[in-house]
Amino acid sequence: MSPRAWLLAAALGLVPAAVAAATPGQETAARHAADGMRLAQAHYCGLAQEPLSRIAEALRDAARREARARGEGFDEAAYGDAFRRGAREMDAILQRLPANPERDRDQCREVRAELDALQAPH
Repeated sequence: MSPRAWLLAAALGLVPAAVAAATPGQETAARHAADGMRLAQAHYCGLAQEPLSRIAEALRDAARREARARGEGFDEAAYGDAFRRGAREMDAILQRLPANPERDRDQCREVRAELDALQAPH
């Protein structure tokens, strides 16, 4: 797997293995940062501002639902901080990696499919 594909796959939620050994607070922060990474990927893939805003809200709503399902509270400020950190980290990664139009197209198709599923009615 290419470095770009590996990093994007990791940010798309395949991070639980790395997070599994973390404390609950670290695990939550890592999941919230992954949401920011997803939004940065969507931006990289050319989604317009309006869909990006809807995606950000869908990611936040999903994080709230997950917290409720675990019987935990949802810290809006902590979520926002981790989200922004994840977005900045992914932006930096994407800027450093060499472009490969075919691979980027395939990866962006996967990113869009995942985000479409996220925005589907629950």
